[in-house]
Amino acid sequence: MMKNKRLHFSILILVVVIACSLVYKSASSPIIVEGTVDHKVITGLKGDTSYTILVNRMIDNRSWILLKDKSYGEFFPKKDNNTFISKSLEDEMKSEYSDIKYLVSIRLDSRDPINGIDKGEALAYFVSKEDFNKMKIGDKVKYIRLTPSSNHSQKIIISLSNLSKMKL
Repeated sequence: MMKNKRLHFSILILVVVIACSLVYKSASSPIIVEGTVDHKVITGLKGDTSYTILVNRMIDNRSWILLKDKSYGEFFPKKDNNTFISKSLEDEMKSEYSDIKYLVSIRLDSRDPINGIDKGEALAYFVSKEDFNKMKIGDKVKYIRLTPSSNHSQKIIISLSNLSKMKL
């Protein structure tokens, strides 16, 4: 009788440990979302107000770069279709705005469970300047987010065309 109780107790402990490890693994696994770059935006903060500096999107028969702050026109030749932020442009923006944010809107080919966005919908993600510069309108991308339960809660965007060259 005592052996049966020990066996049942041991099995119960084993099941609890396995269940806890599965819950921990799924909670700490990165979330991967795939989609297409729909548009890109740069915003700047002056005082308590956020301003749109530029929008980079596809428009028939017009430049893809729409400057909301015309003072940056010299940095974008008319023939440019995709925004690239140079060090000198970033320095210029930082001299006028206290904080610069880079956003990339992705039309999802998969669901984003963290943000509750379904396939086919678009959502703007905050990205680094480096990731902003890597992506072009229409690129297929993967958005990899380490979950809040991990030590790093960062967002990374990788172009699928460059994915074979990069290590995750």
